[in-house]
Amino acid sequence: MEIDLDVNFLTCGIEDVFLKCTNLSQLVLMNNQINVSIPECLAELPLTVLDLDSNNFSGTIPVSLWNSMTLMEFSAANNFLKGTLSVEIGKAVQLERLVLSNNQLRGTIPKDIGNLTAISVLNLNSNLLEGTIPEDLGHSAALTTLDLGNNQLSGSIPEKLPDLVQLDCLVLSHNKLSGPIPSEPSLYFLTIYCSHFVHLRSNIINYIVLIFSSSWGTRRKSRKDLKINSDNGQFSMNIFKSDTKCLFFPDQVHT
Repeated sequence: MEIDLDVNFLTCGIEDVFLKCTNLSQLVLMNNQINVSIPECLAELPLTVLDLDSNNFSGTIPVSLWNSMTLMEFSAANNFLKGTLSVEIGKAVQLERLVLSNNQLRGTIPKDIGNLTAISVLNLNSNLLEGTIPEDLGHSAALTTLDLGNNQLSGSIPEKLPDLVQLDCLVLSHNKLSGPIPSEPSLYFLTIYCSHFVHLRSNIINYIVLIFSSSWGTRRKSRKDLKINSDNGQFSMNIFKSDTKCLFFPDQVHT
């Protein structure tokens, strides 16, 4: 059973409303004005999709929700959720889409999030998260979108991120990241031969190393100009056809 109450004027609590919906698989309550905490009872339902976007939900995310064996999509963006991401998040192994952007979540991103090997979209943009980006995210091989922008993350970009060969969109802008961008050849989403989106604005990245390998076949061209804007002007380098080329771009890079 599916219930879609998108774009209404719901404001009341939903603690007991869906308790008897024991065959409820999809619940969409986005674009309302619900101003309570997320009920624990939702974790007892066989939900595959739970969409709570754009309400006034507050409080913490129920830990029991991460123990769901059916939940594949959980979205609660544009609310007032607080607290931290529990290590229990690593138990939500069926999750394919997790969107919690524009809330007030604090603390670190637990390394257990790397257990979510089925996840394709992870969006934690615009929270108050700090600490480093977990190396364990490199195990989430199905990731196509990783958005951690507009937080307070520090440290360097994990060396394992280049292993995410399905990644189409990487947003790490407006954090406190520092150090180099990983230089593994599989970091294909940073090349000019792809139409993928990489956003690193407003960090303390000090240089980029890009390696172009002949194994990329038809993506290479005999010669190509690469230009990246920086605070000190515009860097321009030529990429020539060869087995391997390394390019170094000092200073901050703007995209």
